[in-house]
Amino acid sequence: MPREAAQRLLTDAYRGLDEGKILRLTHKLLRRRGIDPPLDVQYVADPAVEEVPEGLGIRLGTDILVYDEFPEMDDCLEAFEDALNDLLLARLDKMIRGWNKRHPP
Repeated sequence: MPREAAQRLLTDAYRGLDEGKILRLTHKLLRRRGIDPPLDVQYVADPAVEEVPEGLGIRLGTDILVYDEFPEMDDCLEAFEDALNDLLLARLDKMIRGWNKRHPP
């Protein structure tokens, strides 16, 4: 798959995700890990396709927007990355299978 096509699929997959679902899953993961997530934290991501030795990979480009740092900040970011990764890869996998059917080798 060409890099440009992969980036388009990734962008479409990310745009199609429900932000509320990502946030709920993030909070669920944090609670399972014994962390009470702050309610005023805003998570952002900028997924991009990048070349890796094995071919093409995904860089999530995640961050947290806060005014004051807090002790569990890294844990919150990790949970957000886990939630985003799970939801994004499931959606992207379906889109890639569809692309491969339309563009046989």
